[in-house]
Amino acid sequence: MNYWVFVHKPKNKTAVETFPQLIEKKDWGFRSSSKDRINSLQKGDVVLFYLGGRNCMCFSGEARLASNAYSPTREPIGDPEKLDFMVSFNLTL
Repeated sequence: MNYWVFVHKPKNKTAVETFPQLIEKKDWGFRSSSKDRINSLQKGDVVLFYLGGRNCMCFSGEARLASNAYSPTREPIGDPEKLDFMVSFNLTL
């Protein structure tokens, strides 16, 4: 089991506005050229969520991954750039 920090810092909106939508969907998308690192995400790993940006800069919760990385099944939230990978999670807040 590995531990990860997922940072949410959207470009067009604040993290406070968009983070609840991500939690409700229970999945997290990535834009990354580091495929090996993304593929290291494994079901059962623990994630800490960090909200970035000028008005946040705080940890906001914890979850356990419910999947390995997979192809995106939705459009990004709060950011216009296309997602390359996704993982699903179960909250442990």
